[in-house]
Amino acid sequence: MAAIPKKWKYSMKTKLSDWLWVLPAAALLLGGCTTALTLQPTPTERPAQTRTLPLPTPTLTPQPPTLPCPPTPTPTPTPEFINLEIPQYISPDYRWYVTTTMEGKERVTMTVSLDAGQVVWLVEDLPYEANIPWGFSFPVPFYWSKDGRYLYYTHRGSGDGCFAGDIHRVEDLFRLDLTNGEVIKILDVGGTWVAFSPDEQYLASVSFGASGIQITNLATGQTQTLDLLVRQEDIGMETDQRYIVWAPNSRSLVFVIMSGVCSYPGESFYNWTVRVDLSPLSQRVLLEKDDRDLVPVLWTEQNQILTRDREGYLFWMNPADGSVVPVE
Repeated sequence: MAAIPKKWKYSMKTKLSDWLWVLPAAALLLGGCTTALTLQPTPTERPAQTRTLPLPTPTLTPQPPTLPCPPTPTPTPTPEFINLEIPQYISPDYRWYVTTTMEGKERVTMTVSLDAGQVVWLVEDLPYEANIPWGFSFPVPFYWSKDGRYLYYTHRGSGDGCFAGDIHRVEDLFRLDLTNGEVIKILDVGGTWVAFSPDEQYLASVSFGASGIQITNLATGQTQTLDLLVRQEDIGMETDQRYIVWAPNSRSLVFVIMSGVCSYPGESFYNWTVRVDLSPLSQRVLLEKDDRDLVPVLWTEQNQILTRDREGYLFWMNPADGSVVPVE
């Protein structure tokens, strides 16, 4: 391409600058006109090759993934068998296991098996029987003998309200000989709280606030009933008797008479701690009308009774005079 003479360049620049005043003057003259002035763009030289920029990708709000619709749930059928379990269902040596099964409302069975089926005793297989007002009644294990030979079991109603079935409740008592599967009935004993003596020769039982504590000699079958020391009609409140705890020598025990049950946020309003001695058979109040709700937990070898109050604090009770001191 031929070079442009310097003189021509200068003259073009000069002429263009001389005419720049024309543009603002034209704008002033045409400001009031209705005819629009159309300016034609000055063509510019474009390169032979062009690069097209990609369009920006719009930002999308993330959407949760579309999950397939879950299948329509199939109603779970009512189980045909129901197993009932409480802590006493396993023997202390962990070798015997009790299974109580209710088959609908038709039959109730109880089996006792050794070492996952090595020996299986079918203890009961009876028709289902409603026990109004206690609900249905079923066999449950109650006590395993220390020599590992016997299982004592009872029939317990499901219960209702504040006097519902407790693990200490006994309505009748049977004994299963684990060596041969033989079952015998142990007298006509029962109560809302029942406890074997440590030597397994005596059975102590209480029944709400209806009567005094009973002591049964399992060898002779003799049952002796003591007087009820705190009567409902005397204090004007519902009473109950609970927490039988035997002395290590099996010659004495303590239990609690509770007032205001079923009508107080705690277990009771007041507690009376009573001591019973077997030789000769007698009873006396150790702690009277205690508002801490002290109940016995354990009678130790040191001839102290561990007790707790309604808040869970522990105290040592002197079994001779009923005095208590906090556990340090």
